[in-house]
Amino acid sequence: MVVKTFKARKGSSLNDSEAAIAGTFLETHSPVIGVLTADAVYALAAPTDSPIHAVGDFDWNKARAAKKWNLHAARRLMNSIMIVEESAGGELVETRAFHRVIVLDDDGATSGYIRERIVWQTPEYAEQVIERAKAEFLSWRDRHQQYRELMEWARTELEAAA
Repeated sequence: MVVKTFKARKGSSLNDSEAAIAGTFLETHSPVIGVLTADAVYALAAPTDSPIHAVGDFDWNKARAAKKWNLHAARRLMNSIMIVEESAGGELVETRAFHRVIVLDDDGATSGYIRERIVWQTPEYAEQVIERAKAEFLSWRDRHQQYRELMEWARTELEAAA
């Protein structure tokens, strides 16, 4: 007999207890055939007596939720801008124009975006960018490790890029 439980993904905003509640509830409300859409999950979470109403990142205050969405849009904007440089040999190289870093000063820590050139000229910022890239890679690997074919493909791609 297989015993199934739900737990939070590493790095998730949920704790294991919340993941268990949400996983159980959503599994019982999932269509047998078909998909459970984000709209459907939102509708299931909206009633104040829903087991998932207070689970996760739902914000039922419309003004606060709108600001969060717009901050998310601002981050997506900063992450969407690339620099294209042409080398003397005509090769085009694309690079992110802005990188997210944490700046430490007398007032504490501020998370924000810094121009690409400054990042690579400032060792602590360059280290942050590289460490974040490593963490993203490890997170991707952990999320997809059960797909053996994909892991073999990734290994081949990494070897080809080296």
